[in-house]
Amino acid sequence: MSLTMEELLRELTPLNRVICSSDYDYTIEYLKERLPVRELAYTAADEYNGWVIPPKWDVVESKILKDGRLVYDGTWHPMATMALSAPFRGRVTRDELRKHLHYDHRYPGAVPFHFRQLFRSWKRDWGFCVPRTLYDALEDGYYDVVIETREEPGTLRMLEWELPGAVEDAIVFGTNLDHPGVANDGLSGVAVGVALFQELA
Repeated sequence: MSLTMEELLRELTPLNRVICSSDYDYTIEYLKERLPVRELAYTAADEYNGWVIPPKWDVVESKILKDGRLVYDGTWHPMATMALSAPFRGRVTRDELRKHLHYDHRYPGAVPFHFRQLFRSWKRDWGFCVPRTLYDALEDGYYDVVIETREEPGTLRMLEWELPGAVEDAIVFGTNLDHPGVANDGLSGVAVGVALFQELA
């Protein structure tokens, strides 16, 4: 079956494709149904070059409120809740809340991708990724924070597409499926790779 770059990007870009998540699993199944790929799977029980596969992680509920009013919805974008955020429920001061908010100082309206915990899943904190404008506009006082997540042991799933050639040498094209809600890092490489392999096939 043929899969265009536009179709792939339109369907998969909006998903919360954090490594080991339900949306990542959906992405794997989506590609397996449409392409002649084989799956490789690695369990969380093993360590790979010092890296531990993180748990499967999904956001159930995520928000910041002040006086009962919603200040920030951590589900409005896949990057709005920090990747692999620890669950948290409680009331905090503005100063404490700001310690858990991540922003990009270069782009006041942008939401950054905070990915460090995906590589250090044994050392996790709770948090949100927000525009700098929201960080600056927070009023003094107390904020109610809710981050509810669903977790289970993770399995890292990968796909491989092999095209045999006329020579024994192998040329490897690699890209990644993760980076939630982003097309221009990883997923665009997948789209180009799929188009390339469909043409070569």
